[in-house]
Amino acid sequence: MKGLKLQQTNNYLTVREAFKEYQRYNELRNLAEQTLIHKEQHIKSFFEFIDDDNYLIKDVNKKLVDAYNYRLKNSDIKAVTVNTYLRNLRAFINWSADNNYVEKFKITMLKVDEEIKETYSEGQLKVLIEKPEIKSCSFVEYRSWVLVNYLLSTGNRLGTIINLKIDDIDFDNEMVSMRTVKNHKQQIIPLSHTVCEILKEYLSYRKGELDDYLFINTYGGQLTKGAFEKSIERYNTDRGVNITSIHAFRHSFAKMYVKNGGDVFRLQKLLGHSDISITRIYVNLFANDIKENYEKFNPLDTLLSSNKKEHVKMKR
Repeated sequence: MKGLKLQQTNNYLTVREAFKEYQRYNELRNLAEQTLIHKEQHIKSFFEFIDDDNYLIKDVNKKLVDAYNYRLKNSDIKAVTVNTYLRNLRAFINWSADNNYVEKFKITMLKVDEEIKETYSEGQLKVLIEKPEIKSCSFVEYRSWVLVNYLLSTGNRLGTIINLKIDDIDFDNEMVSMRTVKNHKQQIIPLSHTVCEILKEYLSYRKGELDDYLFINTYGGQLTKGAFEKSIERYNTDRGVNITSIHAFRHSFAKMYVKNGGDVFRLQKLLGHSDISITRIYVNLFANDIKENYEKFNPLDTLLSSNKKEHVKMKR
């Protein structure tokens, strides 16, 4: 006669307990600390909705999530934000289903019209990239000017830029190695000759060793996200530019790259998008801007304009 074996059961695991396990799993996946914080923040509204610390994970089903979705939809929260909550909940539910904590079911996102991404106008950018007077400006103003040029030239994310080391810049080949990126896949992208010259001059003032952070605060420490944002905000407003978003430089980079004839596949690599469908959104949103000078670059019009012969005129 076979002896009885104790079998572990998850029938009494609460939603909160399951989420703690889920976060430990995410830590093992080496997700960024900020990503873990965002997951924690976005699940709070679901905890508040079920309003029961002892609610079991096995009792979470489509009917419950649809009710949660309905409440979010009819609140003052934007549809884009609702989908952010739902995506994070979906990831948690799918993980729970993979671990046999809950029956798998589909979570439906809200349909959202893509909003036009904020960008800087060419006039604003010309104002921002105008070099300050070196002899009279502060290090912070000069560093902000360098950052604006770097942002516009690369489209890099804020988190990537503040973690760059001096050694990540390859001046000989005009390349930059980005070790801290959203998808955790190290990237190497080209740098323009212009921004390389700007960085060389910046380093002549900044000094530092190869292993030091490229962009620093006034005390020589690593530039934080908060300090980065405040520095650009002040720099822009001092120059009369009301847009102060750092991410808007990334959008402006993508917009101008497309307008100047860059293709979507190269843009995907430069922006570090894992899915080209994300990159295509930029192309679709900037369609009206692409229409500018369309005839100038259109193959048919270009060929006709280069033909010096007079067209045959139709006569009755």
